Amino acid sequence: MPDRRPNLLLITTDQQSHDAMGFLRGPERPLHTPAMDQLAAKGCVFTRAYCAHPLCVPSRTAMVTGRYPHETGVVMNKGSEANPHLLRSLALHFREAGYATAYFGKWHSPIPLQDAETSGFEVAEANAHNGVDRTILAPAAAFLERTGGRPFFMTASYNNPHNICEWARGERRALPDGEIPDPPPASECPPMPSGWEPDPTEPDILTALRRGYHAAKAFPVHAYTEADWRIYRWAYDRMVEHVDAHIGRLLDALERSGQADNTLIVFLSDHGDAQGWHRWNQKTIFHDSVTRVPFIMVHPASIRPGVRGDLVQTGTDLMPTLLEAAGLAVPAELPGVSHWRTATGGESVPPRRRRLVVETAFNQHAPLPELPPVVHGRMLVEDQWKFCVYSHGERRESLHNLADDPHESRNLAPEGASRQTLEHCRDVLRNWMRKHEDPIPPAAFGSPPR
Repeated sequence: MPDRRPNLLLITTDQQSHDAMGFLRGPERPLHTPAMDQLAAKGCVFTRAYCAHPLCVPSRTAMVTGRYPHETGVVMNKGSEANPHLLRSLALHFREAGYATAYFGKWHSPIPLQDAETSGFEVAEANAHNGVDRTILAPAAAFLERTGGRPFFMTASYNNPHNICEWARGERRALPDGEIPDPPPASECPPMPSGWEPDPTEPDILTALRRGYHAAKAFPVHAYTEADWRIYRWAYDRMVEHVDAHIGRLLDALERSGQADNTLIVFLSDHGDAQGWHRWNQKTIFHDSVTRVPFIMVHPASIRPGVRGDLVQTGTDLMPTLLEAAGLAVPAELPGVSHWRTATGGESVPPRRRRLVVETAFNQHAPLPELPPVVHGRMLVEDQWKFCVYSHGERRESLHNLADDPHESRNLAPEGASRQTLEHCRDVLRNWMRKHEDPIPPAAFGSPPR
């Protein structure tokens, strides 16, 4: 008797902001992403999904384990080590349940991918050099053709639009995943929206860190003008189009395999890109362009197409969601919640997530004597409010009403009128940190003594 449990195809990109998809864009900044638009038309689009940490390795390790970065111990790209035997990988659950498991493309986590007893993946290919997008299709298509009736859990992990990092460093003729055309004049690139300049009342640690990052060779944007940022954003969009084409070819291979009707597709990114917001390049900061990511679920027989505004924390919520979708037990100790019943529109839809927390850690690329080697941050999102606080600085906090200020250009924390909301957010975050045994003392994130 054939095994009719659903297949799972997890498609990830790297450094893709939540709105970097054609169906969410207007004529002022067009973007051609037919594959992503197709997924959105057929699936449930969660518009308020946030990563666990706005940096590759911590975010990816959280998604693999279902744990917060402070639990995994992986809080930076380098210098963090996770104990894989204490952090049970997502794929292990599927492998032990009889699924064929495979991973193609970028891994970028300290958990050993090639060790199937640790990672859970029986097949791992096209992983060299953190993955090269053009090498994913052939082994992925071959895997789809040889699953032999077993349900599968397959990940296709693409690198772009991460090539914007190399592009910004001037490596424009040797991009890992393919060249893009020469940009047009800045006057023909999309204009910068209002509110893109830094807020003069931002936490002072951000002002200092921006100076430190921009002084480093890896972040050579200190002299960028508005015209330069416009060209940067144009180039970023072309890289999104690059990866969309690869995703389209993978979806075609899934159709040819005859298994599309019984496959749950989940599409997301590990984090976004600042795209020049507040004159910041790349990631690490808490701005929505960096922390908010695409999250789309597609299953022809089960998912109810539409748009949802539920809060999703992809680092902790991905594992419970996929396990429930496959009918597997969700370990009680996991901190995340499943969004499967929300996406399917079942009768027993769980209560909406009321809040979420995102973590970050900055290690200086051009050390500044007034800063410690590592600066930690925590971000709370609840309803329309976003509260951010950092472990160092005189002015440590920011508070934004995302409904009124989606570009986060006005920090309400210093304003007396927002005192009650500010105190509420402080209390909620402190309680969260105690509940989840966050090792950074809550007092470090309080308002500094006056």
